[in-house]
Amino acid sequence: MRINAFNITTKHVRSRLRNGYYRNDAAFIDFAISQNIMSEAYFNVYPYDFKRALPKQATVKYGIEKLNSICIQNRYKEDIGKLSILPDTRYTSKFSDVNAGTLLGAGIPLSKFVNAPGTRATLNHIPSSSEREQLARQFYCHVPLILGFRENKGRFGKHTLAVTEGLVKLDENESYTPNAIRDLATKGRVVVYEVQDAAGKNDPSKTFELAMYWKDNHLFQQMILHYDTVDPKVPVNAEIIVIMPKVNSSYEGVFDRNVRTDYNFRTLVQDGIGQFSL
Repeated sequence: MRINAFNITTKHVRSRLRNGYYRNDAAFIDFAISQNIMSEAYFNVYPYDFKRALPKQATVKYGIEKLNSICIQNRYKEDIGKLSILPDTRYTSKFSDVNAGTLLGAGIPLSKFVNAPGTRATLNHIPSSSEREQLARQFYCHVPLILGFRENKGRFGKHTLAVTEGLVKLDENESYTPNAIRDLATKGRVVVYEVQDAAGKNDPSKTFELAMYWKDNHLFQQMILHYDTVDPKVPVNAEIIVIMPKVNSSYEGVFDRNVRTDYNFRTLVQDGIGQFSL
């Protein structure tokens, strides 16, 4: 397997660890630790002080949120158990000619997901116009989540939502498990987010709060609240991994809205989101 060792960062290490192949690759882990882009604390199995866990069931009905005394209907449609995202045709009507600059929503170009720092892909390996159009559809499913974060200024107004991983191009000869996170990311079905404070630092507390908000108000196939101690410069890093179903041209899919919490790439809470003291 060939990896450009000179350009790899902690974010790249974290992205690759989502593939079980790399978690079992002692040479890869030893190299990352020797380069001080990975901490030996990665081997910790449990967090120091677990505080609470919330079940996957929404505490409020999703689809309606109250912002500044105004009720806003999120762009979802439900029909006899089938869920879909209602497309904004101002943007989706232009998906027939997709490139990195294609806008998925206001201020949300496709490049936000393609050029994410932890995956750093391009569209060059996807020449087919139909594949690019499907890729745009998949990432469009994330627009309501991002807009929900932006509009909820009372809770997140002092924070930034960063896409740390998006489209993945697998490493040369990389082994992977079909339908696992790294594989789904090659199809645009996985996005990894982190919440950053005003200083640009990862904020685990606000990340938990955002996971709680998305769990109760938005659509996805699976959401994973992920904590890890991979970064030698950070005690704990928190991210939200959002997996979307494959959607059709009507943006219909199986939005199961399953949730779980991981710690160092091991399941900590099944069917719930957990928080612990730092």
